[in-house]
Amino acid sequence: QMKGKGRIANRVCAEMKWLLDQYIIDLYVDEIWKKIPSSWKVLDRLSDLEWSQVMDENVPCSLTFPLPLPIICLRSLLREYSLINSSCSQSLNEVQIDHHKVCEYQSLTVYEKRRVKEKKRDEIERIVPLLRTIRDIRPFSSFVDIGSGLGHLTRAIVSSIPHLAVRGVEGSEELVERAMELDEKRSEKRVERMKVWVDAHSKELLADDDAVCVGGLHACGDLGPSILRLALSQSTVSACLLFGCCYHKMNGGRDKLYRQEWEGVEEEMSSENGFPMSEEWKDVKLSYAARELACHSKSAYVKQLREKGVNHMHHCVRAMGELLIEKVGGGRHIGLRGVTMKRIERSEDVLEWMDRAMIDHPLLKKNIKEKLLNGCPTLPSLDSLPSLISSFCSTITTLYHLRVMIAPFVEDIILIDRVTALRESGMKSTVVRLFDPNISPRCFALIGLR
Repeated sequence: QMKGKGRIANRVCAEMKWLLDQYIIDLYVDEIWKKIPSSWKVLDRLSDLEWSQVMDENVPCSLTFPLPLPIICLRSLLREYSLINSSCSQSLNEVQIDHHKVCEYQSLTVYEKRRVKEKKRDEIERIVPLLRTIRDIRPFSSFVDIGSGLGHLTRAIVSSIPHLAVRGVEGSEELVERAMELDEKRSEKRVERMKVWVDAHSKELLADDDAVCVGGLHACGDLGPSILRLALSQSTVSACLLFGCCYHKMNGGRDKLYRQEWEGVEEEMSSENGFPMSEEWKDVKLSYAARELACHSKSAYVKQLREKGVNHMHHCVRAMGELLIEKVGGGRHIGLRGVTMKRIERSEDVLEWMDRAMIDHPLLKKNIKEKLLNGCPTLPSLDSLPSLISSFCSTITTLYHLRVMIAPFVEDIILIDRVTALRESGMKSTVVRLFDPNISPRCFALIGLR
């Protein structure tokens, strides 16, 4: 069942590769509008409210014109095959998880609630019952939380699950010290804290454990795959529980287009790829842009469209800025300041955006300004820029909506690859939608049982 979902997701992403691999800010430079099928141009007419219907495959569309057939098919495939729409109760490969049981809240104390944000609190109150359920299936005597941060999760676990040794592992010395300060304010059991940068070879972390569950809440980039590889390499690991995050940072982010490298800065690089992990999916490719897209929350975005709409003018003017920079030989994706512009009506608005966005590139800004003010045959005229930007705003909006619409399938591929890697190594594994995606965009729990 899960393999079938993965094949569908991969087929859709392969068909839509031209869109998944494309940055919206390259609209003018790469002339993206020429790649859009002619029958899709009708989508430019949709309002935000109508787009919220189109992007939510679980609600009917009440439009005044028929949708293009590929969009109808995409809605149907998302509804039938995406993990976000799957039944929450999973019984795959002998891993049995009762969604209703694991989603019974483990209420935090008043003390903890004052110090934990709503998102983190909601996650902790769902993770603790899930951990109990996993322990009933595969007993373990200790839990190791890798990337434990301020330790909110570990404190909740140690106070809620009796006879369980809990260890928090964190690479930041500052976070470890702050976690220990918070621990001292409690009179209950202490959590063991360790400052360690973890990779797939950090076997010393688990050397003294007889039966351990390894976990990671929103393990960033390659840390997630490293946790899974560490769990697979140690026979003492009974179970693992992982929540992924920042998929674009996998593989060290080395495949990012126009990646900036800073002199004198050495980056930590994983020696093993975070994607793909499994033998079965070894030939599947997901670009940096596609993996970055998987970090979006489609449900939260649709909710925003429905309630107050979304203005993409900042993307439009940024795309024009990218064209101007490229035309004068300034490079691609050089890194500008984020500037919100709700409207561009005059040439002065364009110049104001340049002053604010290019503040870190004074010579480049001066060069472009001079060419615009004096006239340059290789650049659009300054007076034409506002109308040029506005004329393509609906196209940028359409492309952005379509990319977010496909995002769940990209995350599905990454999750199913991880499930497959665990199963290939003899671990029973599944994925459970545990969190509310409107609160926690990365809402899936990856569970592995030895």
